[in-house]
Amino acid sequence: MDYRTILENRGVDTFDHAGDHDFLINCPFHDDNHPSLEVHNTKGVFYCFGCHETGSFIELLSEIENIPLIQAQKILLSLDSVDMSIDEITSMFNELDEEETKLKFYSIMSFHKKFEPLRKNNLGMNYVLNRNIDKYTIKSFDLRWADTTNYKWKGRVIIPVYTEQGKLLTFAGRTTLKNLRPKTRKVKGRSPRRYLYGLYELLRRYPNVAKFPYLILVEGEFDAMYLQQFGIPAVSTMGTMGLTGEQVFLIKKFSNLAVVSYDGDDAGRRAQERAIDKLKQFMPVVSIDLPEGFDPNELSEQKVMKYYKEYIYDV
Repeated sequence: MDYRTILENRGVDTFDHAGDHDFLINCPFHDDNHPSLEVHNTKGVFYCFGCHETGSFIELLSEIENIPLIQAQKILLSLDSVDMSIDEITSMFNELDEEETKLKFYSIMSFHKKFEPLRKNNLGMNYVLNRNIDKYTIKSFDLRWADTTNYKWKGRVIIPVYTEQGKLLTFAGRTTLKNLRPKTRKVKGRSPRRYLYGLYELLRRYPNVAKFPYLILVEGEFDAMYLQQFGIPAVSTMGTMGLTGEQVFLIKKFSNLAVVSYDGDDAGRRAQERAIDKLKQFMPVVSIDLPEGFDPNELSEQKVMKYYKEYIYDV
C-alpha cells in the first residue's frame, strides 16, 4: 500500500526525506512549524522528531482526519486504488452538496448550554482581545468559554466551526495557559478540514451575495476573524496540512479568485506555494506575501491597509 499517495490524495502535503522509503509531513499531533513527522512509506509506521509521537498509519490517519480508529481502518480497507487527485476533486464539485445531507450535526442549543459566552470570563476575553479581535467579532463568531465544570475543556476559548449553511459541525478549544497541552484540543471524529472557517460568518454578513469576487485564504481562525473586521472576505483553511478537495470545492463555489495569504514564516510560505499549485488547476489564484514573522492578525491597521487594501469588499 502506498501510504504517501493515500495522504496526498486526502489533501496532506508530503516532503522527500533522506531514506528511499521515508517521507515527511507536518505533524498533526503538535503545532508544527516545519515538516517533522516521518512516515515509512512501505511499513506505514511514523515517528515525529518534534513531539516524539509514534505509532501506526491507522493512528496517523485517525489524527489527521480527526476520526475514530475504526473509521480510519475502514478507509484503508476500502482503498482498492488511490488514483484520484484532479478527477476526484472535480467530481466533488457535483457531489459534495448531496454528501452534506448525510452528516449529523451538534445542537446549537446544547452547545450554548455546555459553554458560556466568552464575555463572562475575563481570562478568555483578554486572551482574544490581545489577539486583536474586538468584542463585536467575538459575539459574531460565537466564541465561548469552558469553565471549571468542563474538565476536558476548562481554561480554553471554545471556537465553533459552522458549515456554510450554519450547521454546527465541531468545535475546538484554544488554551489560554502556556503550560496547558495540547495548545488546541479537537473533538475526535469531527474533522473540520472539509470546511472553511469563517465562511458561514461571511455569508451571514453579506446575505445577498451568492459568490464573492475573491476570497482571502489564511491559516488560522483568528486571522480570518481579524481581517473580516476590516471588511476583507477572509476564510481560514485551518492549518498548513494541505488543502482538501472539499475546501477547493468551497473556494471555487463561493469565489471567482483565490487569494492565498498564509503566515510570514517558512511553514506558511511553503504551504502557500502548495495551495497555489493545487488551486490554479481549478481557478485563478494570486498570493499576498506577508512580512517575515507576521501572521495576518498580528498586522497593525496600517499594514492591513498596505497588504489588503484592494481586497476590501465594498457592497
